Amino acid sequence: MVGRPNLGLTKTIRQRAICVYLPTERMAAEWKAEAKKHGLSVSRLILELVDDELRKSSLGVTPREQLERELDEAWSKIATLWSEVDKLREDNRRCQETIAEYRGKLSMPVRVAEKSAEYVPMLAELIHEEKVLAIQNALNMLGISRRDTEARQAVGAAADALASMGLIEKGMSDWRWKGGTRSER
Repeated sequence: MVGRPNLGLTKTIRQRAICVYLPTERMAAEWKAEAKKHGLSVSRLILELVDDELRKSSLGVTPREQLERELDEAWSKIATLWSEVDKLREDNRRCQETIAEYRGKLSMPVRVAEKSAEYVPMLAELIHEEKVLAIQNALNMLGISRRDTEARQAVGAAADALASMGLIEKGMSDWRWKGGTRSER
């Protein structure tokens, strides 16, 4: 008998055959060269590589299209996250500028009469909460009557101090919160 012995495999050769058509002749040549380099037939090389890969993953092989789709989604998410990071950096930069501006304003000495000084934090809080506050409403909220001229003048001086710090704008009949907005220079 010449050649290999028949181990019963000849009968099932067609049932066990899988044809693989590679996209290019160059790829086929590369696979053949790789098999020759390792002393294997191309069939054996493919068998070993595929079998190893299947054993590594309990889920089996992930199709290339799915991997490419997942990669595209990942890159898209990365781009979105970088965009968010850039936006947050810009927000942080603006906040740092605002904080620096406030520190500068707070470092400037503001002369406030002793009676007016007690109204500065209360008035700042009221105007900050309301954003726009009618002067008469502010006086009522602070419990100051129309007849208490001294207290009314003290609140007016407190408003002047807040305006000089750039925290409020004084109108004819109201005060508007300005703090937190950058003034145009």
